[in-house]
Amino acid sequence: MSKKIGIVAVGLLLALSPFIASAQSACSPAPVLCPTGETQYYLPAGSSSCTTGGYVCESTPPLSQPSSQTSSATPAITSASGVAVFSSPYALGGHGAAVLQIQNELVALGLLDPSDATGYFGQLTQSAIETFQSQDGIVSSGTGATTGFGVAGPRTRAALAAAVAGQGTGTAGTTGTTTPPTANTSITSNTTQSSSGPSVTASSGLSLLQSLLAEIQSLQSQMTALTSGAAPANTTQANTTTTTNAAGSCPAVIPPACTGTLQPLTSNGCVNAFECITSSVTTTTQAQTQTVQTTATPQSCTFNGQSVASGSSVTGFQSSSVPFGSQCVSGTLTCTNGTLSNASSFPNASCAPATAASCSFNGQSIQSGGTATGFQAASVAAGGQCVSGTLTCTNGTLSNASSFPAASCSVAAAPQAAAAASCTFNNQSVASGASVNAFQSSSVAFGSSCQQQTRTCSNGTLSGTFTAATCSVAAAQSCTFNGQSVASGATVTAFQAASVAAGSQCVSGTLTCTNGVLSNASSFPAASCSVAAAPQAAAAASAPTISSFAASPASITSGQSSTLTWNVSPDATSVVISGVGNVTQANVFTTTALGRGVNFSTVPVSPTQTTTYTLTASNGSASASAQTTVTVAGTTASATGPSSPSLTVSPTTVAPGDSLTLTVSDPNNAGKDWIGLYPTSSTNSCQGDSFIQYLNTSGLSGSAITNTTLTLTAPTTLGTYYYAILANGLCTVLVTSSQQFTVSSSQSSSANPLSNLANVLSVIQSLLDELR
Repeated sequence: MSKKIGIVAVGLLLALSPFIASAQSACSPAPVLCPTGETQYYLPAGSSSCTTGGYVCESTPPLSQPSSQTSSATPAITSASGVAVFSSPYALGGHGAAVLQIQNELVALGLLDPSDATGYFGQLTQSAIETFQSQDGIVSSGTGATTGFGVAGPRTRAALAAAVAGQGTGTAGTTGTTTPPTANTSITSNTTQSSSGPSVTASSGLSLLQSLLAEIQSLQSQMTALTSGAAPANTTQANTTTTTNAAGSCPAVIPPACTGTLQPLTSNGCVNAFECITSSVTTTTQAQTQTVQTTATPQSCTFNGQSVASGSSVTGFQSSSVPFGSQCVSGTLTCTNGTLSNASSFPNASCAPATAASCSFNGQSIQSGGTATGFQAASVAAGGQCVSGTLTCTNGTLSNASSFPAASCSVAAAPQAAAAASCTFNNQSVASGASVNAFQSSSVAFGSSCQQQTRTCSNGTLSGTFTAATCSVAAAQSCTFNGQSVASGATVTAFQAASVAAGSQCVSGTLTCTNGVLSNASSFPAASCSVAAAPQAAAAASAPTISSFAASPASITSGQSSTLTWNVSPDATSVVISGVGNVTQANVFTTTALGRGVNFSTVPVSPTQTTTYTLTASNGSASASAQTTVTVAGTTASATGPSSPSLTVSPTTVAPGDSLTLTVSDPNNAGKDWIGLYPTSSTNSCQGDSFIQYLNTSGLSGSAITNTTLTLTAPTTLGTYYYAILANGLCTVLVTSSQQFTVSSSQSSSANPLSNLANVLSVIQSLLDELR
């Protein structure tokens, strides 16, 4: 390494020899390498040989003029031009002369107590730095790592020095001065010119040379330390040789070898020391001495026999114990350089509440919160009763102790001459004065409660009236559904019907057993439900065959009835008679006359005038029709359709979701009448929520409607319903269906029973005659 240093030094001296002479003959703002026989000195501004202040090389100590400024403040670190400049930041945990100078400046500004200027950068110093930075507009938030808040960096230190000197805020970087360079760091000058120093342009080459020479000097110092076995530069404390000139003059100080940042320290206008700042050690040399300033480490504190570091906190208590029911009062004790705050107010390291005191009764201990039974007296006269009370212990105090002082009580025996008679209950003897529990009955129903009574024997007489010695509550009864037992409280799922028509849905409900009663059993009687398969399409598109359609008798008087009889082939899925309605499910009678089975269907009619009835049979693909006339004596035949609205529904009993056939006649329809489906409970057909379905008649063929058949779907909710025709989109009811119909889970035949057996027999005879 020495060879490297030598080569570098020779090369630099040869290459930069034109600049060395000027460096030796003029003061430099940065340390310089002096020729053999000369020593480097630092002179303050105003010296006769260095008016701007700086470093010079002289064979003898030079004289410097005394400064006219005096100050009682702590020495400040200044540059060659006399304005404070700094290049190393100080933060929490730092220590040394520079920290002490920062603290003294904070004391001078009233931001730090003089007793806290210890040379150690602690929490109080950081808080004072943060306050100064906020007041001076440098920074007011963040952390030392993010914004520099609380860190004494170059800008903050320069502002502190300027504030102490009364030069305003002293914002760094505005005075046109140059900071002495640190090792291994290039020098950058401001673009402005000092009032008494050379311009930056003229001295730029010189500054570069001085920086290189300082680096060579640093390398030489490191080599010297390595070859002599000395400690590394960052732990070596360099001595400073100080020569004092004539009385009243500033001393000339020889800067020490430094591998970090070399900064002069001034006092009363004179440089009397240099500070060498490296990454971990700050070495300070002062005039007239050869000692190194060191800063004492902040002292720790002792609490409860334990050491508390300066800046750390512990918790103390006002007392080591408190009475039962009270709370321990704690406080925070903070160590600051050997002084523990709040130590007199909170001297105890721990605190425990006292346990609750127990009580004593009848020679027995009762814990706090426990109870005992006491009596008003230890004994009472014969026939009297002992009066007891509860005694509660609360932290050594026994409540009611004066009212119930006796631990036990006895009733005096009755005089022997008048021995009390005993009583008998449930075949057991009950002594006079004794009591037994009796019940109103020996058992009660499920859900009920046993009624109890205390009966007391008094000289042969037993009070009270209850006679049962015991009582039990009956168990809840189960229910039976579909042959299965359902426990009380359990539920099962049931259906409105065991089967529904094709295209319909099974309607289910929940049945709950409550002590033998199964709810909703009447509404949902079926244990299962199946949907019928859809009917197969007709094999042929031919219309059903109507074998016969006749009325018997064919002539009646007004008020009499006639029976319409017909025979339709089995492929007919719908049979409708005008003025009657859908008769598909009408009663069917079978006869075996002539050796073969013949099916006949009948329905009674009671027209008030001569009426022609039209039977229409349909199989979904085609239809056929036939007519027969019932003559009413004294009347004329009716027109092709009724003169007033009519409405019939068939069948009258259906399962939920089954098909209904509605036969409608509305001769005055203007295309705006409508048909509504209502429950029989509906009383106002104008309410929008009273109808279940409605159909606008404008969709039916023609203006006037004559015996038009509509196939509708019955509601899925059980109940009784009817249809109504309402006029012209309004709420005027023109007519309601001649029959109400019922939606039931158990479908019954809608055919009417024969009202006149003689008429049926006559019809059958007529058909037999035709077949012969």
